[in-house]
Amino acid sequence: MVRIRQLFSFQGRARRGVYWLSTVPLALIMLVAVGLTMAEDERVPVAVIVFAVAVIAVTLLGIIAVSVRRLHDRNKSGWWMLLYWLAPTLLAPGVEGEAALISLPIPGANTVFALLSVGLSVWSFVDLACLKGSPRGNRFGPDPLGRETVEVFS
Repeated sequence: MVRIRQLFSFQGRARRGVYWLSTVPLALIMLVAVGLTMAEDERVPVAVIVFAVAVIAVTLLGIIAVSVRRLHDRNKSGWWMLLYWLAPTLLAPGVEGEAALISLPIPGANTVFALLSVGLSVWSFVDLACLKGSPRGNRFGPDPLGRETVEVFS
Protein backbone atom coordinates (compact mmCIF):
# COMPACT_ATOMS: atom_id res chain seq x y z
CA MET A 1 0.00 0.00 0.00
CA VAL A 2 1.20 3.50 -0.76
CA ARG A 3 2.19 5.48 2.31
CA ILE A 4 0.59 8.90 2.75
CA ARG A 5 3.92 10.74 3.00
CA GLN A 6 5.12 9.07 -0.19
CA LEU A 7 1.85 9.94 -1.92
CA PHE A 8 2.58 13.67 -1.80
CA SER A 9 6.31 13.46 -2.57
CA PHE A 10 7.69 14.77 -5.86
CA GLN A 11 11.05 13.03 -5.33
CA GLY A 12 12.04 9.62 -6.65
CA ARG A 13 10.29 7.22 -8.98
CA ALA A 14 6.91 5.47 -9.05
CA ARG A 15 6.26 2.30 -10.99
CA ARG A 16 3.00 1.65 -12.83
CA GLY A 17 1.36 -0.25 -9.98
CA VAL A 18 1.95 2.59 -7.54
CA TYR A 19 0.62 5.04 -10.13
CA TRP A 20 -2.63 3.07 -10.58
CA LEU A 21 -3.08 2.34 -6.84
CA SER A 22 -2.67 6.04 -6.09
CA THR A 23 -4.43 7.72 -8.98
CA VAL A 24 -7.65 5.70 -9.14
CA PRO A 25 -8.71 6.17 -5.48
CA LEU A 26 -7.68 9.83 -5.52
CA ALA A 27 -9.63 10.43 -8.73
CA LEU A 28 -12.73 8.76 -7.25
CA ILE A 29 -12.47 10.89 -4.10
CA MET A 30 -12.04 13.98 -6.27
CA LEU A 31 -15.09 13.01 -8.35
CA VAL A 32 -17.26 12.85 -5.23
CA ALA A 33 -15.89 16.19 -4.00
CA VAL A 34 -16.54 17.84 -7.38
CA GLY A 35 -20.08 16.48 -7.25
CA LEU A 36 -20.58 18.13 -3.86
CA THR A 37 -19.36 21.49 -5.17
CA MET A 38 -21.73 21.29 -8.13
CA ALA A 39 -24.80 20.57 -6.02
CA GLU A 40 -27.43 23.21 -6.71
CA ASP A 41 -29.33 22.43 -3.54
CA GLU A 42 -29.56 25.35 -1.11
CA ARG A 43 -29.57 22.85 1.75
CA VAL A 44 -25.89 22.01 1.18
CA PRO A 45 -24.01 23.99 3.85
CA VAL A 46 -21.22 26.30 2.75
CA ALA A 47 -18.86 24.43 5.09
CA VAL A 48 -19.43 21.23 3.08
CA ILE A 49 -18.58 23.02 -0.16
CA VAL A 50 -15.45 24.58 1.39
CA PHE A 51 -14.42 21.14 2.67
CA ALA A 52 -15.04 19.64 -0.79
CA VAL A 53 -12.84 22.30 -2.43
CA ALA A 54 -10.08 21.50 0.08
CA VAL A 55 -10.42 17.79 -0.70
CA ILE A 56 -10.17 18.57 -4.43
CA ALA A 57 -6.96 20.56 -3.85
CA VAL A 58 -5.37 17.79 -1.75
CA THR A 59 -6.32 14.99 -4.15
CA LEU A 60 -5.12 17.03 -7.14
CA LEU A 61 -1.78 17.56 -5.39
CA GLY A 62 -1.49 13.81 -4.80
CA ILE A 63 -2.31 12.98 -8.42
CA ILE A 64 0.22 15.51 -9.71
CA ALA A 65 2.90 14.23 -7.31
CA VAL A 66 2.51 10.57 -8.28
CA SER A 67 2.37 11.58 -11.97
CA VAL A 68 5.65 13.49 -11.61
CA ARG A 69 7.25 10.47 -9.93
CA ARG A 70 5.89 8.29 -12.72
CA LEU A 71 7.52 10.62 -15.26
CA HIS A 72 10.74 10.27 -13.27
CA ASP A 73 10.44 6.49 -13.66
CA ARG A 74 10.21 7.08 -17.41
CA ASN A 75 13.39 9.24 -17.08
CA LYS A 76 11.50 12.44 -17.87
CA SER A 77 11.34 15.70 -15.99
CA GLY A 78 8.22 16.62 -14.05
CA TRP A 79 7.85 19.63 -16.35
CA TRP A 80 6.29 17.25 -18.89
CA MET A 81 3.14 17.60 -16.76
CA LEU A 82 2.64 21.03 -18.34
CA LEU A 83 2.39 19.40 -21.75
CA TYR A 84 0.32 16.50 -20.47
CA TRP A 85 -2.24 18.51 -18.48
CA LEU A 86 -2.12 22.16 -19.45
CA ALA A 87 -1.94 21.84 -23.24
CA PRO A 88 -5.01 19.57 -23.61
CA THR A 89 -6.95 21.86 -21.26
CA LEU A 90 -6.11 24.93 -23.32
CA LEU A 91 -6.83 23.22 -26.63
CA ALA A 92 -10.04 21.38 -25.70
CA PRO A 93 -13.41 22.80 -26.71
CA GLY A 94 -15.36 24.33 -23.85
CA VAL A 95 -18.41 22.90 -22.16
CA GLU A 96 -21.72 22.98 -24.06
CA GLY A 97 -20.18 24.04 -27.36
CA GLU A 98 -18.29 27.07 -26.08
CA ALA A 99 -15.05 27.94 -27.82
CA ALA A 100 -11.75 26.51 -26.65
CA LEU A 101 -9.55 28.63 -24.40
CA ILE A 102 -7.30 29.06 -27.42
CA SER A 103 -9.44 29.81 -30.45
CA LEU A 104 -8.75 31.04 -33.97
CA PRO A 105 -11.24 32.52 -36.46
CA ILE A 106 -9.97 30.06 -39.09
CA PRO A 107 -12.47 27.44 -40.32
CA GLY A 108 -11.61 24.05 -38.87
CA ALA A 109 -8.99 25.39 -36.43
CA ASN A 110 -11.06 24.46 -33.38
CA THR A 111 -11.47 20.93 -34.73
CA VAL A 112 -7.70 20.67 -35.11
CA PHE A 113 -7.26 21.96 -31.54
CA ALA A 114 -9.76 19.40 -30.26
CA LEU A 115 -7.95 16.58 -32.08
CA LEU A 116 -4.61 17.78 -30.70
CA SER A 117 -6.13 17.82 -27.22
CA VAL A 118 -7.35 14.22 -27.58
CA GLY A 119 -4.01 13.12 -29.05
CA LEU A 120 -2.03 14.68 -26.20
CA SER A 121 -4.39 13.13 -23.64
CA VAL A 122 -4.01 9.65 -25.15
CA TRP A 123 -0.23 10.07 -25.36
CA SER A 124 -0.01 11.16 -21.72
CA PHE A 125 -2.20 8.23 -20.61
CA VAL A 126 -0.03 5.71 -22.46
CA ASP A 127 3.19 7.29 -21.19
CA LEU A 128 2.11 7.55 -17.56
CA ALA A 129 -0.12 4.52 -17.10
CA CYS A 130 0.99 1.88 -19.59
CA LEU A 131 4.67 2.04 -20.53
CA LYS A 132 7.40 0.49 -18.38
CA GLY A 133 9.83 2.68 -16.51
CA SER A 134 13.47 2.91 -17.47
CA PRO A 135 15.41 -0.16 -16.34
CA ARG A 136 18.15 0.35 -13.77
CA GLY A 137 18.74 3.59 -11.95
CA ASN A 138 18.38 6.94 -13.67
CA ARG A 139 18.95 10.57 -12.67
CA PHE A 140 15.84 10.45 -10.44
CA GLY A 141 16.81 7.43 -8.37
CA PRO A 142 17.21 3.66 -8.36
CA ASP A 143 14.86 1.34 -10.20
CA PRO A 144 11.79 0.84 -7.96
CA LEU A 145 11.57 -2.77 -9.17
CA GLY A 146 15.17 -3.45 -8.14
CA ARG A 147 16.28 -4.49 -11.64
CA GLU A 148 20.02 -3.91 -11.58
CA THR A 149 22.68 -5.33 -13.84
CA VAL A 150 24.20 -8.54 -12.55
CA GLU A 151 27.78 -9.24 -13.55
CA VAL A 152 28.12 -12.94 -14.30
CA PHE A 153 31.85 -13.06 -14.96
CA SER A 154 33.67 -10.57 -12.80
